[in-house]
Amino acid sequence: MGGILNGELFQLLRLVCYLRDSVKKGKALDFKLGQYENQLTFTSIPRKVIFRETNEVSYNVKDWCESLLKRELQSINLLICFGKNDIRFEGFANSSAQGIVTKYADGTQTIWIAQWEFDRAINEWNIYYKEVKLSDDSSTQYIFDNCYLELEKCLLEITEFAYKIECDNFGNIFKEAHNYLANKDDLTRPEWADELLPEFNDEQLHLFLAASRADVFGGMGSWNDTPPCMAHEKKLDKEYDILSRSLYNASRKAVMHLANNYLNNSIIKI
Repeated sequence: MGGILNGELFQLLRLVCYLRDSVKKGKALDFKLGQYENQLTFTSIPRKVIFRETNEVSYNVKDWCESLLKRELQSINLLICFGKNDIRFEGFANSSAQGIVTKYADGTQTIWIAQWEFDRAINEWNIYYKEVKLSDDSSTQYIFDNCYLELEKCLLEITEFAYKIECDNFGNIFKEAHNYLANKDDLTRPEWADELLPEFNDEQLHLFLAASRADVFGGMGSWNDTPPCMAHEKKLDKEYDILSRSLYNASRKAVMHLANNYLNNSIIKI
């Protein structure tokens, strides 16, 4: 199996799935922190309590969920501003515009945005979520029914390109990602999947693994490192930029679709 999605996005995906599962069951479920995650803190928007306004603070995921359920949480969606994010900085903490959009029975719509801080004393992360009020924009797209075929097309194109610029190691990575997507590899369900994403069926898990394996954007040693120079040597800079952006957008659409279609138990291929 390839690597799991980058930590910030994987946590957002897990939280959205967790909240959707809790809403369905009508109670806050247990939540296990991921590797290298020390504590999650959630600070809500100011709300009137008796005769004053206060920001409710939750120091764990279960308490946060209970707070949202009391506020009559109606919908939960993962939002990634993939069209605006700079893929050159995707491997660095707090560099992506993304968050969890929540809507309540009174019509209030908010987004939870995370700030990751590394505690060197314990070599783990403390993550602070802050709730920000949003205007109701019904034009925001959360589900991408064509994400499967879009990601497959991007992977085939960038695999061929990687071999063309003699970057075989990434060509092999993209090929592996496509194999996950096309079900060409026998898949032994990873232990972490049953623990962290238990409601994902095999088809959803294949899409997740493909998007994760294709998450090659970062710093040293990533697709952002030497491959641009290799493309430049062959005068293929523009093609590198176009294919890289297309792959990034397609992989993020796939993750959004998985999160926001969670428990519908299907992926539509059109």
